[in-house]
Amino acid sequence: MTDEDQGYTPIEGKVAHIVNGTTAIINRGSNDDVRVGDVFAVLSDEVEEIKDPDTGDILGELPLEKIRLKVTSVDERMSTLETYRTVVTGGLTDSTFDIFGPRRETQERMRFERSERPSVDKTVRVSDRVIEIL
Repeated sequence: MTDEDQGYTPIEGKVAHIVNGTTAIINRGSNDDVRVGDVFAVLSDEVEEIKDPDTGDILGELPLEKIRLKVTSVDERMSTLETYRTVVTGGLTDSTFDIFGPRRETQERMRFERSERPSVDKTVRVSDRVIEIL
């Protein structure tokens, strides 16, 4: 049984400001029950249609996720979130160096732009919808 089955509705809001490539602010805070450690997905306006393999009928849609962010601080009406997953770059093996350079783990970064021009699907923009991951 999920939290939604027990009557809990995920918190939804929007990206209010992008601080840098790892930090964003959303328009939900302690007044909305946001807590440090909560995880939110930034959602694309695009969806993936799910089709019945036998009939081809559209069964429903799944929202496409741009990135997940974790709440690091909460005010009454806004919260600061940061990327928290790591990305491995460089070497193909656990050795310290190979033809792709040294193996490194770095913090995942958001793609973002200061203007509101259409861009790559994974680009995080002010007013993107966010939803709490339960």
